[in-house]
Amino acid sequence: MKKFNKLFIILLCCIGAMSVTSCLNSDGDSGLTDEEREAYTNEIAGPYWGGGGKYTNMLLFTNEDLPDDKNNPYKVDTLRTNINGTLYTAPADVTDALPTFVINGVPGSILAKELDENEHKWLKGALEQAPSKPIEGTFYVTNAYGSIIYLSCMTKNIEYKGLEYEGETHDVTIKFYNATLGNYYVADLHKVVVIPMLMAVIEIDGGKEIVEIYNTSWGQGDKYNAALMQIVLCS
Repeated sequence: MKKFNKLFIILLCCIGAMSVTSCLNSDGDSGLTDEEREAYTNEIAGPYWGGGGKYTNMLLFTNEDLPDDKNNPYKVDTLRTNINGTLYTAPADVTDALPTFVINGVPGSILAKELDENEHKWLKGALEQAPSKPIEGTFYVTNAYGSIIYLSCMTKNIEYKGLEYEGETHDVTIKFYNATLGNYYVADLHKVVVIPMLMAVIEIDGGKEIVEIYNTSWGQGDKYNAALMQIVLCS
């Protein structure tokens, strides 16, 4: 994990501030025709293995363990190893289906980082040691302004069945707020997709215990930043 440069700190903050808002009206009136939306979706779809140089795939997140740094006031950290993803067009034979995405390589240590070391020690440790799971979701082209295409992103729950800790097995579910506002653009001939994910709660055994990570009533402060992850995919 490395500290991030100023450009991407600004990117994280700007996207974060918008990530639970929408540039769509509630009736879906974005100004795009169905043909335009389909063309944008087709352009975005495909595998993202990283484009090399500064256009590598990465996961952006807040890391309070970083030292204070005036060049990184929000303590933005980045993980580049093993992050990859694919975006898919909607299947033509399914009515009202949405395009989908699959993100690979997000470690359990990132998903568990906001769990209290004392109160949830065993759960935190189990998630940190658990194998990485694909993160799936859907997206929808909401609008396009200039060279930027905006996406409404819906992240599905992550399920850990039979997770062992404290001498027992537990079913653990990580839930996210939907929808978040992502975007797509092309820079230096590289395709770039940004998918924000805002963690909401971690449920244990079907809701017998619920650990709240972030509540929208708390506003967009430190808790919001801590719950927010940004997936940046490049090709």
